[in-house]
Amino acid sequence: MPDHECAVAFDFDGTLIQNGPLNLDKGVHIIFASWYACRRTRLNDFLGAGADALTARMVDAYIRYPGSPRFEQFSAIVNALVNHVPDSVASFDGFVLGEEYREAYAEARQIYNRVYSGLNDAAADRFWKPYVSVKAFLHRLAGVYDLFIASGVTQDILEKDFARHGFDRGCFSAIHGGNTAGGNDKGEILKMLKRRGYMDLLFVADSNKDLEYAEIAAVKFYRIRADADYRRLAGMLPGTFPDERETWEFEPFEIDFFQTKSLYLIGTYQDVENLPFIDMSGYINT
Repeated sequence: MPDHECAVAFDFDGTLIQNGPLNLDKGVHIIFASWYACRRTRLNDFLGAGADALTARMVDAYIRYPGSPRFEQFSAIVNALVNHVPDSVASFDGFVLGEEYREAYAEARQIYNRVYSGLNDAAADRFWKPYVSVKAFLHRLAGVYDLFIASGVTQDILEKDFARHGFDRGCFSAIHGGNTAGGNDKGEILKMLKRRGYMDLLFVADSNKDLEYAEIAAVKFYRIRADADYRRLAGMLPGTFPDERETWEFEPFEIDFFQTKSLYLIGTYQDVENLPFIDMSGYINT
């Protein structure tokens, strides 16, 4: 049985943790790792156009899937590269490619996962920090509501980063992440929490995809963009949960950040076998 009548679930990256000063690191990581994975496999057959045009395609695909599981993001970017369609697919068959590319896609997924995780790990050590107000806020809230983490980050990495950043596990009833196969997304986690019978459930997160998950699970939503959003939420709780349903678009400077940083990494590292993740992370955050 729940300890409290109501519960609050938090996304992790971008919500409890700020991913770099602009909270944009992961987008560049995803775009570069996707390119690099295709470049190192037979999917390189589809990278014949200029890097500027291909990067624009990848950015267009990524901005449709922020907050989604990593392999959903990857499939959308690959689809944008091979079919010029920035939509995710459930499996290789969704690309409608020749059978000769099936093994290449499986290999590319593995390379993408390794490179994306390597970039994230380097950034988490140096540039990713908890929002200033969040730990005190969690301690205060834990006595009033059941708290959960509902993250698309795979469970093993989530547990590691949770400990790395010094969060108090005692504040949370449970910590839920995704699995390495790409399943158990945040929407499923929220539905599972709702079935516990809470009178009200609030999802605190940072992307339009997170808002979509909240709507599908029929729970309330609050968006985090900066530390000030935690201070604003602290003024509301305990109390009636907010429910902010307005979607938003990426700002032009954010699109430019993804494009510019990704293009540099592609031009510099696309053929490097042993990627210097620390140096790459330093460039992204310069």
